[in-house]
Amino acid sequence: MNKFSQYRKQIEEILKRVLKNKVISNDIELSSLFDEVGQLHNKLYDAYTQLQLSHQQLQHKHYRHYEVAPVGYFSLDHSSNIIALNETFSHLLGLSKDLLLNKSLIDFIHTSDQDAFYTFLKNLFETQQPQNCELRLLHPVKKFIWVKFDSQLSSHELKSEEQIDLAATEISELKETIKELLSNEQQYDQLTNHMNAGLVIHALDTSIIYYNERACEILGLTSEQLLGKEAIDPIWKFVHEDGSLMSPKEYPVSLVLNSKKPLKDYLVGISGSVKQIKWVLCNAFLSRTQENNEQIVVTFSDVTEHRLAEQELLNNEEKFSAVFNQAAVGMARLAPDGTWLEVNQKLCDIVGYSKQELLLKTFQDITYPEDLKTDLVYFNQLLKNEIKTYSMEKRYYHKNGDILWINITMSLVRNLNNEPDYFISIIEDISKRKHLEDKFRKITLAVEQSPESIAITNINAEIEYVNEAFLNTTGYSREDVIGQNPRILHSGNTPAETFMDLWSTLTAGKTWKGKFKNRNKKGEEYTELAIITPVRQLDGSISHFLAIKEDITEKEKLADEINQHRHHLEELVQTRTEQLLEAQQQAEAANLAKSAFLANMSHEIRTPMNGVLGMTHLALQTDLTDKQKKFITNAHQSAENLLSIINDILDFSKIEAGKLAIESIDFSLVEVIQNTLDMLQFKADEKGVSLFVKVMSDVSKELIGDPLRLTQVLMNLIGNAVKFSKSGGKVSLNISLQEESTQNCVLLFSVQDEGIGISAEQLKKLFQPFSQADGSTTRQYGGTGLGLVICKKIVQMMKGEIWIESEEGLGSTFSFIIELEKQKQKQTSVSSDSNSRSKIDDIQIKTLLQKLSGTKILLVEDNEINQMLIEELLAEQGIKSITANNGKEALELLVSEKFDAVLMDCMMPVMDGYEATKKIRAQEAFKDLPIIALTANAMVTDKEKELEVGMNDHISKPINPKTMFLTIAKWIHPQNNSIQSNL
Repeated sequence: MNKFSQYRKQIEEILKRVLKNKVISNDIELSSLFDEVGQLHNKLYDAYTQLQLSHQQLQHKHYRHYEVAPVGYFSLDHSSNIIALNETFSHLLGLSKDLLLNKSLIDFIHTSDQDAFYTFLKNLFETQQPQNCELRLLHPVKKFIWVKFDSQLSSHELKSEEQIDLAATEISELKETIKELLSNEQQYDQLTNHMNAGLVIHALDTSIIYYNERACEILGLTSEQLLGKEAIDPIWKFVHEDGSLMSPKEYPVSLVLNSKKPLKDYLVGISGSVKQIKWVLCNAFLSRTQENNEQIVVTFSDVTEHRLAEQELLNNEEKFSAVFNQAAVGMARLAPDGTWLEVNQKLCDIVGYSKQELLLKTFQDITYPEDLKTDLVYFNQLLKNEIKTYSMEKRYYHKNGDILWINITMSLVRNLNNEPDYFISIIEDISKRKHLEDKFRKITLAVEQSPESIAITNINAEIEYVNEAFLNTTGYSREDVIGQNPRILHSGNTPAETFMDLWSTLTAGKTWKGKFKNRNKKGEEYTELAIITPVRQLDGSISHFLAIKEDITEKEKLADEINQHRHHLEELVQTRTEQLLEAQQQAEAANLAKSAFLANMSHEIRTPMNGVLGMTHLALQTDLTDKQKKFITNAHQSAENLLSIINDILDFSKIEAGKLAIESIDFSLVEVIQNTLDMLQFKADEKGVSLFVKVMSDVSKELIGDPLRLTQVLMNLIGNAVKFSKSGGKVSLNISLQEESTQNCVLLFSVQDEGIGISAEQLKKLFQPFSQADGSTTRQYGGTGLGLVICKKIVQMMKGEIWIESEEGLGSTFSFIIELEKQKQKQTSVSSDSNSRSKIDDIQIKTLLQKLSGTKILLVEDNEINQMLIEELLAEQGIKSITANNGKEALELLVSEKFDAVLMDCMMPVMDGYEATKKIRAQEAFKDLPIIALTANAMVTDKEKELEVGMNDHISKPINPKTMFLTIAKWIHPQNNSIQSNL
């Protein structure tokens, strides 16, 4: 049964029930009643059509159903020419799109209805409100069809003029149906019960005198519950669109009774009679019976599902917008040509562009050229529907020119016609991960290519990793040993005591060193010297054991031969001498390799540390929120702590090599103390510890010695005292005179804290390399365990000694004495000397920076982050810089441009800083050009090499901006000689 037949039966049912037991006196009265019923039906149809059109327009807006919509859509210009139409409208008129497009709609309107159409247009333009009308359109087969037009004005997106958008619904069958129905009143009652809308008729006292079955279904009531009830009854409650309760005067029946005017498309929520709110669209009007009695007719359609669908669509759009804009990864929508349609803030942060800038570009514009080809292959496969999604790692260009590594996931959204609509992409910045992977690869290569056997086992002694040297020594493959216990190498000739000592040492968390008699896969026995170390996690727990082993079979054979053939010593001396010389050369080569490794590690670590410290320093100079400033300050402090650990390791290496030197220069004891306290004050304040200093009056303040090393000792001791103190505690530094002569003095320094103290057993472990008082896995305090070892060596080199007095739980006192020379200058007090020097330094630095402004420096640096950092520091002080990526580029720039100085990195590809400096100095024009080493190399031999090739000075990485500018100013001679002399 089609919808028009349903309408006919519903209206028949209404007629039957309304006219039951009524007497019609003449045909005029019957015709009048039918006219009234027709008006009622038109109102019902209008409400239904408007609801249907609203739903269709929502579908058209959000799901682009224009072409396949069940309603005919078309657009007219001001001359009534058809400028756009869908297939449904074309089918409605029985003509192709080509025959309709750009033709006047008047040509297809029945001549009797053309005036009505002009009236319709006039009302539309005058009121600027949606209008509707019913017209007959000419049809090549049916002669004409009845069509209902609904329209509104809309501004075209690309043109200034307005266009008319129309929706057309054929109502020919409905017109015919109404005509037939009005000739048969007995069918009316049957029709109302098949209506899609509910129908309720009220007497003037609002009591219900008639209803149809659909009304019962919508209201959720039985016939007994509904009949006789008044409109204002506790059985139901009406609510507004926002969920608030309506007052009785706002009920549909009340509004019609009070205003005497029809009510059209009134949205009402009905609560109480059903489990959830039912939303209905009401139409109501006053009607008269044959006896001239007034009654109120109310029709309503259930729009609950439509309203819920609209709300769900709105909620989904809001959720998607929130996820899109607040996502922790970059997100974007792209057109099929690669143009950015929509981007979130995270993507802008990643690539450095604003949203407005990025929306003017395509993804091809910022993709690294070498990655674009692969990306476009996947991109086109998505367009061709060959794949559903793809993910890849590729590179983007940052706005500042940097290259970023990102991981992108791309998928394509298609419209209802299965045509490409837009792409959704998710972009994650993986630059840091790629950098870490590169560093890890370098470390892995170093371990894999080590000449010594390396094996890593878990705590169950199951082998998880071996290097190539291990395989060469044992003759096993990786498949043979991974997952096995190292006992597969046992020959049975290693004493049992060796294994007992091994496990007791490792269980105690210590490093074990000893020999094994092992057997390779061929059954050949060999001797290994092994160092096995527990590997700890961040929480201090042991997760693995690392074994580094050397095959010393030949060395032992050589020793045995020497012992067995001592009586042939003279005959063998030359042979053995050659063998020993070879062994010595190997040992020296190993030592050189160790030094080279240490120097390389120093450079590799200091280079990124320079970037971290420099960038956080620059960030702290910018406008930051308190939270951001706290985060960056903590990061900067952590980087400085890490640099301190690196320096400790390098100093310890210098001590082992016997290359730690003590300088003898003029310095102020007051300044040393002040600088030390300044550097530790933040750490003390952060922990809530107070710092106190007491210098006896007879202590000389102007001395000769090594202020840097003295500061290092004080920093270590006071820093440890703060670290092991509790919040609210205090740390005191006391300095007194022990001995004095005309030239020298012996000073006693004591650092006292109220911290956790050290037990007698733990005191024995102090001043030993890589050890701390608390070595358990539950210790609360970090550190390398090298600080006190370095302090002890420095104090000894200053002709002194260091010791500790401590009691567990009551704090500790570290004391040391050193011998220093006295200057022949007048001594000053602590506070005045510190303040005056600080002010003079500030004035000098400010004056020097003003003099340096406008100078031009050639920066030779291959690391992009360091380039950006140094360029930014120089630019802040008005110093112009030009960057060369290696020594070769530097030589070319020196020929074409004039510079006041050169900042030269030492380790670079193509041509390093040493070779470049030699070539510069070989040219007469550049013999006096200041060349300052700017490098992460920190060994004494590195500095000696720099001076040897002709560099003037050295700036260490990580860079201290104050030190850098003072060093530059030392060699770029200011015009004002008085300022120069103050340096």
